[in-house]
Amino acid sequence: MACFQTLPPVDRLVTAELVRLAVIELLPAAVEGRFAEFSSAFHAYGRLAGVPFEPASRRLPFHDDIARLIDRFAELGIRGAAQSSWGPAVLGCCESAAEAERVVAGLDALGATRHHEVRIVGFDSTGASLRRTG
Repeated sequence: MACFQTLPPVDRLVTAELVRLAVIELLPAAVEGRFAEFSSAFHAYGRLAGVPFEPASRRLPFHDDIARLIDRFAELGIRGAAQSSWGPAVLGCCESAAEAERVVAGLDALGATRHHEVRIVGFDSTGASLRRTG
């Protein structure tokens, strides 16, 4: 994207903190099944990862909607909510299908489903595979 070329380089302290969050908090919590810690680290990582791109992302037409939707997740008790890359997708981590259903109902009650498509999806826990193509 051309907008990346107009942004200054990512500050090394931001990069260092993203590495720390990933290696020291996010991945160990995921491997050890510590959902609350994973959710908190996921939210912190997502927030910080977006900081270097804010000058460009603020100009996107859905920027404010994403911020409001993340706030709605927090109102419903979801600690692990973040924007997916440049959006407009927002992810919220729920510990169970029942919690996900409760969150969807809460988003509906808050009016969020009138303006957003809401889906409950699961993690792909089968792992990745590589294959040669072409």
